[in-house]
Amino acid sequence: MNPSELQFRPARAEDGVLIARLRHKIWQTTYRGIYPDEMLESFDIAWHTQKDIQRILSPDYAVFLIVCGEQPVGYLNLRRGETPHLLSLYVQKEYQNLGIGGKAFAFVREYFRDEGAAFFTCDCQPDNRNAMDFYRHQGGTIIREDLHNEESWQNSVTFQFFVQDKQV
Repeated sequence: MNPSELQFRPARAEDGVLIARLRHKIWQTTYRGIYPDEMLESFDIAWHTQKDIQRILSPDYAVFLIVCGEQPVGYLNLRRGETPHLLSLYVQKEYQNLGIGGKAFAFVREYFRDEGAAFFTCDCQPDNRNAMDFYRHQGGTIIREDLHNEESWQNSVTFQFFVQDKQV
């Protein structure tokens, strides 16, 4: 991977199916053993495509493909508003640990800073140890825990990030 080839391209409506397929692939490798198998196996590409298209077209969201050269390697879903929120930062397993996640996070921080935000939040499934470590490494502070659900895939922690923090 050539880092100079990394781009964060605003998604277009026609990218909805690509993003849904990326999510499906990434969930299969990231959440196996965390989310129930039946949930992963019944993943509905058409439903997720429609959801992604709605977000792409909504002024309340900003959706970006993470592209290396010509290859889509992941995506970002951001929610604008009073409390800006990183909904999704997904990178395919074969592209992880190459610095893409850190560059994507720096892009998110800059995006929200340009939007005038002082901070943003992000939810994480607490059993996803890699993501938990990543968000801590990016300077996140846990501000809320929702760990009361019996279904572990529904548990979450909320991180807060200040936009003036520098990438660690």
